[in-house]
Amino acid sequence: MATNPNASPRLSNHESTWKPQQSGWLRDFALIRNVPSPYSPAQVDTYLDKIGWPAQAANQQRVQPNPETLQRLMYLHLLAFPQDTSALHYTQDHHMPVTPQELYQSMVLDHRGSYCFGQNWLLLGMLRALGFRAYAAAGRVVQPGSAPATSVYTAVHHLVLLVQPYYLRSTFAGITYMIDVGFGGTGPIRLLLLADGSNGDKQFVVEDDGEGQSVPRSNAAPTHEWHLQVSHASARPGAHSTAERPEWTTLYSFSEAEFFQADVDAGSFAVSRMPGSFFLTTIICTRRFPVDSLAPEDEEEVSAREGEKADVPLPDTEPFVGKWSLEGGRATKRIGARIVEERRFYTEEARLGILRDVFGVGVRHEDGQWIAGWPSALSQSTARALWL
Repeated sequence: MATNPNASPRLSNHESTWKPQQSGWLRDFALIRNVPSPYSPAQVDTYLDKIGWPAQAANQQRVQPNPETLQRLMYLHLLAFPQDTSALHYTQDHHMPVTPQELYQSMVLDHRGSYCFGQNWLLLGMLRALGFRAYAAAGRVVQPGSAPATSVYTAVHHLVLLVQPYYLRSTFAGITYMIDVGFGGTGPIRLLLLADGSNGDKQFVVEDDGEGQSVPRSNAAPTHEWHLQVSHASARPGAHSTAERPEWTTLYSFSEAEFFQADVDAGSFAVSRMPGSFFLTTIICTRRFPVDSLAPEDEEEVSAREGEKADVPLPDTEPFVGKWSLEGGRATKRIGARIVEERRFYTEEARLGILRDVFGVGVRHEDGQWIAGWPSALSQSTARALWL
């Protein structure tokens, strides 16, 4: 998959017999209730300081719920917290925190990141404390095949947030956005209006003849669910033919059903400890950073996207972002599709140093002892073999 972190995203609803009653609303015009936050005012202020919210407005009473504020909070959260599974590999209990107070300690105070369950669960608690009406919904990540018909929707092991950023008495109280700060380098960096963003000839549809399934088409996209789709190639202004238009890839689906703490606990345990899980065998770490200036080829790409119709009726005010990614025995720095820097490592000590110095993860030299015997452990011989 292409690695451009600024790829154009859209939402699509694939079930042909059901359409939202009104674009941007939950089904049946449902309104999200205000729910108490698990975080204290002092904890929220510390979080706002951590993500770089302006000091003069750090007090949560000055954070006004609206789409612009929600977009800014999402963007700053993405920059502040890396997508990071080091806690699973470099701690004595090999545990990924997912309860509110565990997450606050680990991410806000101890300078670690998390994956979807931790990232979005922490943000949900903070949004509720700041007056946003929001809840968590579950998703299924798509494992791409050689063709759309062979793609597989995994178990319900992803988490997104659905947010209504306007006050409950507002005319726009039911307007709903999807945000996701936990999908790594290919995830969205802006909120998306809960509206079908596909057009007639570019809608992604899963085809399946049902062979080998107990129920015909049982591996097709679940009905009444939304699908996050991404294009890494923008259409140029004036493009009319199919060949000139971008191709869309489905990253995951999600429903509007609410996920609770017990669901998060079970989902996180499954993906982090299930035999054969990718999270067991690989240390994942991605950190985004703002880019002040772009190469000419990247400027052309951004200009093309600015001419496209956005899913969110907001100006694109946030800076372009690049990303650092941990990949096997190296760390790569990317801006757009270009690798602008690469650092290789061959020992656990070197990997810990890169996690700490490049990704900002709060690991210590002595944490290397806890990875011994794990499939993700990096010996000097195996690391060098990656590059022979």
